[in-house]
Amino acid sequence: MVTVFFLGSGQRQSIGLRLAPALGKVMEIACHSRRQYTQQGEQPQLFLAEGAQGHICCPKGLIVLEGAPLEHIALEGEFIGILPCNSRPALEFAQKNNIKAVTCGLSPYDTLTLSSITGERAVVTLQREIRTLGGIMVEPADFPITLCRPWKAEAILTVAAILLLGDFGGQLSQLAL
Repeated sequence: MVTVFFLGSGQRQSIGLRLAPALGKVMEIACHSRRQYTQQGEQPQLFLAEGAQGHICCPKGLIVLEGAPLEHIALEGEFIGILPCNSRPALEFAQKNNIKAVTCGLSPYDTLTLSSITGERAVVTLQREIRTLGGIMVEPADFPITLCRPWKAEAILTVAAILLLGDFGGQLSQLAL
């Protein structure tokens, strides 16, 4: 099971809660928040922890850094961070906590970006190789994703990053957002 922490969402609803239904279409998810997306007795492949605070202890996991406030969070374990490229607090938090960072955005400097987007399809581009939580090296590539409704670039890139880094990259071709 892959654990994903969503940190720094502030007052707005976490991107984790907004993305859970989409991720739930391709894998079993358990949520630590107001809602649970798995049926009783099913084994979740992904655990989403929204609004985690204080001391976070996990052998390995993904952290989606959404911005401030992040000062009062202590980490113990090996984490890969999924960061918006334009968030200085998220970048500083990743550096301070020795988190391997994967940036998502529309710049040529981001690890994951969109090479194209239309009403029915987006193409996510991995611009440099990354190592997943399981230690697998993923080479640069394009990943087409079917869109059933309009999605913000941030959400599309976050879903793709979670699937790729959590060793579920094969699920990207089945994903319909």
